[in-house]
Amino acid sequence: MLRRIIAHIRKELLLLVRDRAGLALLYVMPIVLVSIMAVVQDAPFRDFADKQVKVLFRDLDGGVVGEKVRAGMDIAGSFTITDAGTLSEEEIKEEVRKGHHQVAVIVPAGASKVLLDRSAHAMDGLFGQITGDSVAPIQPDSAFVRMIVDPTVKHAFRELSRGALIRILAGLSSEQLLVDMHARMEAITGDTLEPLKLMAPFIGVDQRLAAGETSGVLIASDSTQHNVPAWTIFAMFFTVVMLAGNMVKERNSGCMARLLTMPGGVAERILGRAVAYLFICVTQLGVLLAMGHWVLPVWGLPRIGARPCEGPCTFAAGGGVH
Repeated sequence: MLRRIIAHIRKELLLLVRDRAGLALLYVMPIVLVSIMAVVQDAPFRDFADKQVKVLFRDLDGGVVGEKVRAGMDIAGSFTITDAGTLSEEEIKEEVRKGHHQVAVIVPAGASKVLLDRSAHAMDGLFGQITGDSVAPIQPDSAFVRMIVDPTVKHAFRELSRGALIRILAGLSSEQLLVDMHARMEAITGDTLEPLKLMAPFIGVDQRLAAGETSGVLIASDSTQHNVPAWTIFAMFFTVVMLAGNMVKERNSGCMARLLTMPGGVAERILGRAVAYLFICVTQLGVLLAMGHWVLPVWGLPRIGARPCEGPCTFAAGGGVH
């Protein structure tokens, strides 16, 4: 029985080897598909994986606002900050326009003074109602941190930068209000009070996923990991075409009638075909995995099976992931 099964396996493999068009369908076409799709999708996957926004930072204030904005963006972890040095605003715009940086942040001169003046004015309005002191109707000057964005930058990166700046400036304003409030309360009561500190939000956010995770080690993070397994499974379905074609050829050529006259049952023929095409699928898997491991990195794509990055991913020229 084993010899008959081996004979059926050998027969199926011989039919495939003699069918050059079929071999091209099973091996060449998946290789071409993987190559084209991995190269085409590489740039979008890099944009998705690279969450670092390149920021050109210019501090014209030289005070607490410029210092806190720079420190807050560093802590956020989503920005790669470069000091603009003595570049003018027009030169900074040109740097962003050329694509050297995605975003430029300019803290205007006198921003720290505006922060102090507006906080003091707010405290005058609040404590003036308690002490009965009149408040000057003149509003203090305003200041705006300028954010210059490359027009080609995706909307998500724009909102990431804008949201980070808004959070930093809101926290800075709240902190200054607390400092001024503490000073006014000490002046009114004549006592030394504990400093007021910013606390964590009284109501937090508990984020949960409705289904499985959408990032991390279980998710394809680059075009190679996405395309090689996908097109491998796709290629395996074409074995059905070859199997059906060979069965039709056997029937038309009279080979099936001769097989039916030989010893052995239907189960042996089915098992022989199944083992033969399982071998074809395994070889397809090996060929495409070898391509993802050795060939695609030569074209600058990530290597399949590379260790997933725990932080923001950067892709080296040779296809390595750091």
